[in-house]
Amino acid sequence: KVINQKFKVRDMKSAEKLLETHGKKLSAKHKTLLMIKFKRLSKLHNIKPKENN
Repeated sequence: KVINQKFKVRDMKSAEKLLETHGKKLSAKHKTLLMIKFKRLSKLHNIKPKENN
C-alpha cells in the first residue's frame, strides 16, 4: 500500500480516479509524473503486480 497523509490507495484504478477528482489544476504532464511515482512507490511497498497494472 502507498499511504499518504490524506489518501490511501491500493491499486492503479483508484490512483487514477484520485488524480481525476483532486488533480483538476494539474497538467497532463504532472498527472503522468505522479502515476510514474505511484508505480515506483508501489514496487517499494511490495504491492502485488496484478494490482499495479
